[in-house]
Amino acid sequence: MDIPVLEVRNIKKTFKKGKYTVTAVDGISFKMMPGEVLGLVGESGSGKSTIAKLITHLQSIDEGQIIFNGEDISHVSRKKMISIYKEMQMVFQDPVGSFDPRMKIGDSIREVLCRLCYSQGKLDKIKVEEVVETLLNQVGLKPEYAERYPYELSGGQCQRAAIARAIAVHPKLLICDEVTSALDVSAQAQIVELLISLGKQLDMAILFISHDLSLVSCICDKVCVLYKGEQVEYRETKKVIRTPDHPYTKKLLSSALYMDKMNV
Repeated sequence: MDIPVLEVRNIKKTFKKGKYTVTAVDGISFKMMPGEVLGLVGESGSGKSTIAKLITHLQSIDEGQIIFNGEDISHVSRKKMISIYKEMQMVFQDPVGSFDPRMKIGDSIREVLCRLCYSQGKLDKIKVEEVVETLLNQVGLKPEYAERYPYELSGGQCQRAAIARAIAVHPKLLICDEVTSALDVSAQAQIVELLISLGKQLDMAILFISHDLSLVSCICDKVCVLYKGEQVEYRETKKVIRTPDHPYTKKLLSSALYMDKMNV
């Protein structure tokens, strides 16, 4: 029986702002199985990105547990977390900004392969160019893109390259934080189709973070709706779309339907 790739158990996070304490994440719980796509949806300030940062240890949790591959990683050391990054990767909202502007796309991918694969003996250095070419092909980019700099690519192309870099280590979990919000509608659709394909191909769990419920409904098996740091719904996506329980979910759904009509 498969164990969950990720379990988030009642996590909480607060921040100090002057004399006040702000609760950013308040008792969030969910789990993800291999190959499952879970959507975290909510408006700006709902806690979506904070949850991603807590999972990846970019920020520390105040309470609760984060279980990855059956292991409690809630308070592991930085050294231990680096080894976990071989199986957990993240793609960010700004595709161009996520790359070193001084490095070619191929060099950025090679760096990840060297740091996370060579040390484990998983990859022969002689085959690195073949691996880079294969990765670019997987995300729909031609081999010559390896020799281009980030600023020479469109937003959609750069996001594809970022995904190629992330899947280079064959992660069990890919966290996508607003990866389509900076793209036009056509590029958004292409990235969504790519993620669906890669998730199935690699049996990779995907945590898809977005403010757009209509977009989440296209890609996610389940959805967790966040409102002011709290979890107001967590069910199969189709059930949330058909019979939303919380007033905020209904508001998100109405907004998504309105935007769809405007784009017709």
